[in-house]
Amino acid sequence: TDAHFTCYTGGILVAGVSNSHLFNCHTTGVITGVVTVGGLAGGCWVETLVDFCSSTSVVSGSGDTGGLIGNNGNSTISNSHYNGTVTGVEWTGGLVGFNSGYSVITNCSSSGSVEGYFGTGGLIGINMSSTVSDCHNTSDVTGLSEIGGLVGRQYYSTVSNSYNSGTVSGESSV
Repeated sequence: TDAHFTCYTGGILVAGVSNSHLFNCHTTGVITGVVTVGGLAGGCWVETLVDFCSSTSVVSGSGDTGGLIGNNGNSTISNSHYNGTVTGVEWTGGLVGFNSGYSVITNCSSSGSVEGYFGTGGLIGINMSSTVSDCHNTSDVTGLSEIGGLVGRQYYSTVSNSYNSGTVSGESSV
């Protein structure tokens, strides 16, 4: 898919998806939205599997903004990659903006650039009650507060066998 969208909530491929499998999908283009905005999907919820997917889109939004997925809840993302530019205000990530609900992210990566104000990460903006493993980020990450190479803000989650090699800059909680 190659497209240019302006929306309130959504993604270049799908706005939101539940109990589904997105396999071997790729998007490129520009998407601008307000909340739950992603280069592939705005939101993935309730046992959705995103596998071998990628995006080279330019993504911008206010909240829950991710290069691949804006909001991921109780779903799995594996073997997937984002390479592009993501800009947001809060909960902004190179791969996923808001990751929660016992989600699993494994063998994924992000490259390019990520910019946000609060809760901004090269891979994930905010990570709550989830597991991340075997992932990496090479994106340059900039923001104001709660800025991280992999995760901007984390609660009750596990990150293992993962690394950041991008430049990270911010003003507080960096």
